[in-house]
Amino acid sequence: MLQEKSFFAAVAVNGKKIYTLGGYENIEKVQLKSCEVYDVDLDKWVGNEECHLNVARSQCSAALFQDTVIFIFGGYNKELGTLNSIERYDLEQRRITLLPDIKMPCPLRRFASVKIS
Repeated sequence: MLQEKSFFAAVAVNGKKIYTLGGYENIEKVQLKSCEVYDVDLDKWVGNEECHLNVARSQCSAALFQDTVIFIFGGYNKELGTLNSIERYDLEQRRITLLPDIKMPCPLRRFASVKIS
């Protein structure tokens, strides 16, 4: 990885890329907004400058929807506590959006999410 971190969410996309979202940086002891991508074909990590979470979060969960959208759920933020917010990363438009009108029913961290279709 480009940055040493723990407690991040990870999503595999089409067997070609692995996205890591958020996490915890142990030296500065802060939650992260960053997103990194592992390119399987190139066998290397690349930064993803257009994908910065709106809310720094660790211990969050993420799931891929229709191979084009990653949803990031909940997690923990030192100032805000356990989160119930949801962010949406559109892989085609390369844009991340906090969904202000849609919240999880209760704040959660340290959980897994999967798409059921």
